[in-house]
Order: sequence, then structure tokens, then C-alpha cells
Amino acid sequence: MDIIVALGMAKEGFDWIWCEHALTVGYRSSLTEIVQIIGRATRDAPGKERARFTNFIAEPDVSEAAVASAINDTLKAIAASLLMEQVLAPRFEFTPKDAGARPGFEYGEQGYVAGKSNVGTNAETG
Repeated sequence: MDIIVALGMAKEGFDWIWCEHALTVGYRSSLTEIVQIIGRATRDAPGKERARFTNFIAEPDVSEAAVASAINDTLKAIAASLLMEQVLAPRFEFTPKDAGARPGFEYGEQGYVAGKSNVGTNAETG
């Protein structure tokens, strides 16, 4: 087992393609920082079948607004990181589930369904 412990220096420009698990402790300062950290583990390498990202936070009580925001930011960054592996310039926008139908967006055959997870597309903006 190879382990590298880095306190900040491995976020940018560090390229160890065999990294399979990136572990962070505490809140991250930006989505860009999270994407860069995730990028350390999502590089392709011979024989590498999976990658993991774990973020330990001090207070996992989702009722705390700061914790909920940090978790949402992390999930957005993971989604963005994975999309960028496949697409050069993805366009996406995250909105709360209860935000309602957005003008100009198409929600498929059933349309927007209140209280459910809805994915809408806008023909003009992509």
C-alpha cells in the first residue's frame, strides 16, 4: 500500500495517476479546490478500476446550514468533475428540489413533477 500525506501541496499540479482514494478533512474553501482534489484520484492508470473521494467534516449534523452547504458544494464538485471527464464545456445549473419549474426548461414527457428530482433542459442555453 502506498500512502502520500500532503497538507495542501497536492491540491494543484500533483500528478500520481495510481491514486485511488483522496481523503480530505474539514471544509474546502471553493468548488475549484474540491474539483482539483478529486482530480488527483480520477486520473486513468493501467489496472485502476475505481476511485474514491472522502471528506471528513467536523459536525455531520445536516440541520446546520454550514454543513448542508458544504455537503451540497462537495456533491456539485463531484458531479462537475465527473462531467468534465467526458465533456469539454458542460453547462449545468443546480437548483433546490422545491424551486419549481424554471421558465424555458423542458422536463420530458411527464413535465415538472413537484416534490421529485427533475432534470430540465433549455434548448437555448444547452
